[in-house]
Amino acid sequence: MLSTASPVYAVRESLLAATSSGQTAEEPVILGILSLIVWALVLIVTLKCVAILLRADNEKGGTLALMALAQSAAAPYSVWIILLGIISAALLWRR
Repeated sequence: MLSTASPVYAVRESLLAATSSGQTAEEPVILGILSLIVWALVLIVTLKCVAILLRADNEKGGTLALMALAQSAAAPYSVWIILLGIISAALLWRR
């Protein structure tokens, strides 16, 4: 039975699975497990934040609002930011 998505529980179960044949957990195994858990948490939080930003007003409005915010923060790269904003808005366009 799985409990909630606790990182401590995930580390414990991953270590138990990695050492199920009676071997000791070596440093690369432990670092690999910790890396997977950290990156999974980072990706989940990032995707949730992007999803919330894209839902602002409507799909295209959130993308364009994010583009305007990035453009004001990074003025030297404004041409690239505008290009990426147009591409992202075009990806969300539906017939």
